[in-house]
Amino acid sequence: MNYPQCNAEPQGPPFAWRDEEPFWSSQGVVGTCTKHTLAKAIYREISGYTNLSVSTRDLFQVLASSDGDSGPRGANPVDYNGRGRMVVSGSTGRMYEFHIRVKKVDSLERDQYHIVTLDLHYFLDGYGPGSWHALFNEGGNGDENNKILTFRNSWGENRSRWPIKVADLVRHGSYGYYVWVTDFKKLAYRSEAEEVYWSDR
Repeated sequence: MNYPQCNAEPQGPPFAWRDEEPFWSSQGVVGTCTKHTLAKAIYREISGYTNLSVSTRDLFQVLASSDGDSGPRGANPVDYNGRGRMVVSGSTGRMYEFHIRVKKVDSLERDQYHIVTLDLHYFLDGYGPGSWHALFNEGGNGDENNKILTFRNSWGENRSRWPIKVADLVRHGSYGYYVWVTDFKKLAYRSEAEEVYWSDR
């Protein structure tokens, strides 16, 4: 099934990241919100299971390189499902290899999801129908205890943290995506052997 490609004009400054704030970014270019949200989801996976420091900016560049550029290709999260070997540098200069899987969830009200794509036409003035944009879910899922979720945007300070009602997401045909790192390892360097953190998740 083909899902909507993100195509909404961003409302923020040019491309920017803050290394001290891994979930803050400004996309600057139409269609790249998907890579921004995926980078944040991958960062949360890696940092949640290890004590390693990997920057979301570097993860974005890895995703862009896997497309061949930093433009709007790969403008839906499922475009990256099963994407081949990707390598990122940690803060110490060591190289780490990983693969990711992405799946659309069945229910925004019950399932866990890292990313939501929504039609901005229903959420902000000035956007026509079919203006799709991706946001990163900072935490929680759509159960009865999380009727409003906080999403991280990629427009700099503009709606950097954006609270949205789950009911509104459902009402306006939004999509949720779950992202996980299926395997992650430190690559061998000189006399040091590679170190597998996990595999086949």
